[in-house]
Amino acid sequence: MRSPNPNLAAPICILTLSLLCGFGAAIVDARQSPEPKSQIALSLGNVANVDLERVYAASGDREELAQKDTELRIEASRQLSDLESVGYLSLSEWLEYATINSKTVRTEANLARLKELKTLSGQQQDELSNLQVKTDKNLTPADKARMKKLQDMTASIHQAMPNFDQDIEAFRSSALEQFRRAQLAKLRIIIGKIAAEKGFQNVFEVNSLVYSSNDLTPLIVQRLTKKQGK
Repeated sequence: MRSPNPNLAAPICILTLSLLCGFGAAIVDARQSPEPKSQIALSLGNVANVDLERVYAASGDREELAQKDTELRIEASRQLSDLESVGYLSLSEWLEYATINSKTVRTEANLARLKELKTLSGQQQDELSNLQVKTDKNLTPADKARMKKLQDMTASIHQAMPNFDQDIEAFRSSALEQFRRAQLAKLRIIIGKIAAEKGFQNVFEVNSLVYSSNDLTPLIVQRLTKKQGK
């Protein structure tokens, strides 16, 4: 079994709320009918702030993100292990296996083809092993040609593997980022609703304002905590 790529073990602390650039400077604009920005006059009366770090912690999203990260790492490790287990195919067959194996949903035909390719790889691995134990004088020209072909096939796959390592890691990172953005979108909606209830038109992250006496953080945390039954 292949050890997980060290890159897959990178901590997810880089995804903390301090990097929630998706919100921009203003987290929400709670006005129902936005006016042209040139006509908006910000004042302490229509501006509030929120501590996103506290909100994120109260939402339970950090735990969900960690769970999603774990799931994606397990899937990445599985895919790499599966690819290594079929190292005795032609490069085109191996790429076909990799493509089918990466599908989220696989048909019966897909599964049958995976099984067929895996069986073929095992047969050709045995064939190469049997040829390699023969002494040189017992190898026919056809044996030598076949052995070279099988060795060239495995060499091609070994050369291709690092690229697939990178592709799988890139996919994992992208999937985790999409999941995080979906979390932030939900939080933004919650913050916007509470801001509208309290009559605030704009909400900024607490570190983006020099001063604001209108802190929505306690109320938002209370709502989120109550929603989760804590």
